[in-house]
Amino acid sequence: MFNEDKPRITKKGIEVFIRLASGKEFDGVVFLNQNERVTDLLNDKREFLPVALKDGKVSAIRKSAIDEILMAENEDWEVNIYNSASNYRKK
Repeated sequence: MFNEDKPRITKKGIEVFIRLASGKEFDGVVFLNQNERVTDLLNDKREFLPVALKDGKVSAIRKSAIDEILMAENEDWEVNIYNSASNYRKK
């Protein structure tokens, strides 16, 4: 299914709690490049923040709708991305 000859991108995951201005809440994981911070992800040019939710779905949340985001400390997640297919696991 995956082409092992293609380069692999490894990202770190940070568990987050997100509350939108509408009051809707999300628990999930955001994935960062190595040496990237959540604030870098929030301030980049993309309009949406991809979040892997605890129910296994991935949601794209509009950054301008976020009222509050709380981050867990020292969560050790990893994602390997192959040709836009993802494999999530907690170390």
